[in-house]
Amino acid sequence: MKIFEFRRHSIKDGPTSAMIGPKGYALARAVGEQQLRGRGFTHFFASTYFRTHQTLSAFTEGAGDFRLKFIPEHAPIYVNSVEIQNMLDVCAKAEKRGEDMMQTALAHDPDLVQRTSMNMVNQFLLWSGNFPDPMNALIVGHSPSLEFLVYGFKEMAIPGLKECRGFRIEMDQARRSLEVDIYAHDLDPSAIRAMLFP
Repeated sequence: MKIFEFRRHSIKDGPTSAMIGPKGYALARAVGEQQLRGRGFTHFFASTYFRTHQTLSAFTEGAGDFRLKFIPEHAPIYVNSVEIQNMLDVCAKAEKRGEDMMQTALAHDPDLVQRTSMNMVNQFLLWSGNFPDPMNALIVGHSPSLEFLVYGFKEMAIPGLKECRGFRIEMDQARRSLEVDIYAHDLDPSAIRAMLFP
Protein backbone atom coordinates (compact mmCIF):
# COMPACT_ATOMS: atom_id res chain seq x y z
CA MET A 1 0.00 0.00 0.00
CA LYS A 2 1.21 3.47 -0.91
CA ILE A 3 -0.34 6.35 1.02
CA PHE A 4 0.01 10.00 0.04
CA GLU A 5 -1.40 12.53 2.49
CA PHE A 6 -1.70 16.05 1.12
CA ARG A 7 -2.10 19.06 3.41
CA ARG A 8 -2.51 22.73 2.62
CA HIS A 9 0.06 25.03 4.22
CA SER A 10 -0.83 26.81 7.46
CA ILE A 11 -2.15 30.34 8.06
CA LYS A 12 -0.26 33.12 6.26
CA ASP A 13 0.12 35.63 9.09
CA GLY A 14 3.87 36.17 8.77
CA PRO A 15 5.85 39.32 8.03
CA THR A 16 5.00 38.94 4.34
CA SER A 17 1.90 37.51 2.68
CA ALA A 18 3.95 34.51 1.55
CA MET A 19 4.94 33.33 5.05
CA ILE A 20 3.25 31.77 8.04
CA GLY A 21 3.57 33.53 11.39
CA PRO A 22 2.63 32.92 15.05
CA LYS A 23 -0.92 31.69 14.34
CA GLY A 24 0.28 29.62 11.41
CA TYR A 25 2.99 27.96 13.49
CA ALA A 26 0.60 27.33 16.41
CA LEU A 27 -1.98 25.66 14.16
CA ALA A 28 0.56 23.52 12.30
CA ARG A 29 2.28 22.41 15.53
CA ALA A 30 -1.09 21.43 17.02
CA VAL A 31 -2.04 19.52 13.85
CA GLY A 32 1.32 17.74 13.99
CA GLU A 33 0.75 16.78 17.62
CA GLN A 34 -2.91 15.77 17.36
CA GLN A 35 -3.30 14.42 13.81
CA LEU A 36 0.13 13.48 12.44
CA ARG A 37 2.03 11.98 15.38
CA GLY A 38 2.53 8.23 15.30
CA ARG A 39 1.50 7.89 11.66
CA GLY A 40 4.80 6.37 10.48
CA PHE A 41 5.49 8.72 7.57
CA THR A 42 8.38 7.53 5.43
CA HIS A 43 8.63 10.40 2.91
CA PHE A 44 8.14 14.17 3.18
CA PHE A 45 7.61 16.74 0.44
CA ALA A 46 7.00 20.49 0.28
CA SER A 47 6.49 22.83 -2.63
CA THR A 48 9.13 25.36 -3.61
CA TYR A 49 7.39 28.09 -1.58
CA PHE A 50 8.74 28.90 1.88
CA ARG A 51 5.37 28.69 3.64
CA THR A 52 5.10 24.97 2.86
CA HIS A 53 8.56 24.40 4.38
CA GLN A 54 7.56 26.45 7.44
CA THR A 55 4.38 24.39 7.78
CA LEU A 56 6.24 21.10 7.46
CA SER A 57 8.74 22.27 10.10
CA ALA A 58 5.91 23.11 12.48
CA PHE A 59 4.21 19.76 11.76
CA THR A 60 7.55 18.12 12.60
CA GLU A 61 7.86 20.00 15.91
CA GLY A 62 4.33 19.07 16.89
CA ALA A 63 4.54 15.42 15.90
CA GLY A 64 7.98 14.91 17.40
CA ASP A 65 8.54 11.63 15.55
CA PHE A 66 9.27 12.59 11.94
CA ARG A 67 12.54 11.55 10.35
CA LEU A 68 12.76 14.57 8.10
CA LYS A 69 15.47 15.51 5.64
CA PHE A 70 16.91 18.98 6.08
CA ILE A 71 15.47 20.12 2.75
CA PRO A 72 12.46 18.06 1.63
CA GLU A 73 11.99 17.25 -2.01
CA HIS A 74 9.41 18.93 -4.20
CA ALA A 75 6.57 16.72 -5.45
CA PRO A 76 6.60 17.26 -9.24
CA ILE A 77 2.84 17.18 -9.68
CA TYR A 78 2.14 20.84 -10.35
CA VAL A 79 1.35 22.10 -13.82
CA ASN A 80 2.66 25.55 -14.61
CA SER A 81 1.86 27.85 -17.50
CA VAL A 82 0.95 31.49 -18.01
CA GLU A 83 -2.78 30.70 -18.28
CA ILE A 84 -2.73 28.60 -15.10
CA GLN A 85 -0.79 31.30 -13.23
CA ASN A 86 -3.38 33.86 -14.33
CA MET A 87 -6.17 31.61 -13.03
CA LEU A 88 -4.35 31.06 -9.72
CA ASP A 89 -4.06 34.85 -9.36
CA VAL A 90 -7.83 35.13 -9.92
CA CYS A 91 -8.37 32.45 -7.25
CA ALA A 92 -6.07 34.17 -4.75
CA LYS A 93 -8.04 37.40 -5.10
CA ALA A 94 -11.28 35.47 -4.68
CA GLU A 95 -10.02 33.90 -1.45
CA LYS A 96 -9.21 37.37 -0.08
CA ARG A 97 -12.84 38.30 -0.77
CA GLY A 98 -13.97 35.20 1.15
CA GLU A 99 -15.00 33.27 -1.97
CA ASP A 100 -14.30 29.60 -2.66
CA MET A 101 -11.23 29.23 -4.90
CA MET A 102 -12.34 26.04 -6.62
CA GLN A 103 -15.73 27.48 -7.54
CA THR A 104 -13.98 30.62 -8.79
CA ALA A 105 -11.61 28.53 -10.92
CA LEU A 106 -14.50 26.58 -12.43
CA ALA A 107 -16.43 29.77 -13.15
CA HIS A 108 -13.33 31.42 -14.63
CA ASP A 109 -12.29 28.62 -17.02
CA PRO A 110 -13.81 25.14 -16.51
CA ASP A 111 -11.92 23.67 -19.49
CA LEU A 112 -8.61 24.84 -18.06
CA VAL A 113 -9.50 23.34 -14.67
CA GLN A 114 -10.32 20.02 -16.36
CA ARG A 115 -7.08 19.98 -18.39
CA THR A 116 -4.97 21.04 -15.41
CA SER A 117 -6.58 18.46 -13.13
CA MET A 118 -6.01 15.62 -15.58
CA ASN A 119 -2.41 16.72 -16.16
CA MET A 120 -1.84 16.71 -12.40
CA VAL A 121 -3.36 13.23 -12.10
CA ASN A 122 -1.11 11.93 -14.87
CA GLN A 123 1.98 13.52 -13.32
CA PHE A 124 1.03 12.12 -9.92
CA LEU A 125 0.61 8.60 -11.30
CA LEU A 126 3.99 8.76 -13.07
CA TRP A 127 5.71 10.18 -9.99
CA SER A 128 4.09 7.81 -7.47
CA GLY A 129 5.26 4.79 -9.46
CA ASN A 130 8.86 5.61 -8.54
CA PHE A 131 8.42 4.79 -4.85
CA PRO A 132 8.68 1.52 -2.95
CA ASP A 133 5.62 -0.31 -1.71
CA PRO A 134 4.79 0.19 1.15
CA MET A 135 5.28 3.91 1.70
CA ASN A 136 3.52 6.67 3.62
CA ALA A 137 4.16 10.21 2.35
CA LEU A 138 3.21 13.62 3.75
CA ILE A 139 3.04 16.39 1.14
CA VAL A 140 2.46 20.08 1.96
CA GLY A 141 1.06 22.13 -0.91
CA HIS A 142 -1.34 24.85 -1.95
CA SER A 143 -4.93 25.64 -2.85
CA PRO A 144 -6.50 25.46 -5.36
CA SER A 145 -3.89 23.13 -6.90
CA LEU A 146 -4.60 20.41 -4.33
CA GLU A 147 -8.30 20.65 -5.08
CA PHE A 148 -7.50 20.27 -8.80
CA LEU A 149 -5.87 16.92 -8.05
CA VAL A 150 -9.00 15.71 -6.24
CA TYR A 151 -11.13 17.03 -9.11
CA GLY A 152 -9.03 15.02 -11.56
CA PHE A 153 -9.46 11.80 -9.58
CA LYS A 154 -13.04 12.11 -8.35
CA GLU A 155 -14.61 14.45 -10.92
CA MET A 156 -16.05 16.51 -8.10
CA ALA A 157 -15.28 19.99 -6.84
CA ILE A 158 -14.54 19.87 -3.13
CA PRO A 159 -14.80 23.08 -1.09
CA GLY A 160 -11.53 25.00 -0.90
CA LEU A 161 -9.19 23.50 1.67
CA LYS A 162 -8.70 25.61 4.77
CA GLU A 163 -5.21 25.87 6.19
CA CYS A 164 -3.70 22.51 7.27
CA ARG A 165 -6.74 20.64 5.89
CA GLY A 166 -5.99 17.68 3.69
CA PHE A 167 -6.92 14.54 1.81
CA ARG A 168 -5.38 11.11 1.39
CA ILE A 169 -4.71 8.96 -1.67
CA GLU A 170 -4.31 5.22 -1.00
CA MET A 171 -2.91 3.06 -3.79
CA ASP A 172 -3.03 -0.72 -3.53
CA GLN A 173 -1.06 -2.04 -6.48
CA ALA A 174 -1.82 -5.68 -5.69
CA ARG A 175 -5.54 -4.97 -6.01
CA ARG A 176 -5.04 -2.31 -8.65
CA SER A 177 -7.13 0.11 -6.63
CA LEU A 178 -6.85 3.80 -5.84
CA GLU A 179 -8.98 5.57 -3.23
CA VAL A 180 -9.18 9.28 -2.48
CA ASP A 181 -10.29 10.05 1.09
CA ILE A 182 -11.47 13.59 1.71
CA TYR A 183 -13.78 12.91 4.67
CA ALA A 184 -11.64 11.22 7.36
CA HIS A 185 -11.86 13.03 10.70
CA ASP A 186 -8.09 13.16 11.09
CA LEU A 187 -7.78 15.22 7.89
CA ASP A 188 -9.88 18.10 9.24
CA PRO A 189 -8.21 20.48 11.73
CA SER A 190 -11.25 22.73 12.22
CA ALA A 191 -11.77 21.59 15.85
CA ILE A 192 -8.09 22.21 16.60
CA ARG A 193 -8.35 25.65 15.01
CA ALA A 194 -11.48 26.49 17.00
CA MET A 195 -9.74 25.49 20.24
CA LEU A 196 -6.66 27.58 19.46
CA PHE A 197 -8.46 30.63 18.14
CA PRO A 198 -11.94 30.79 19.77
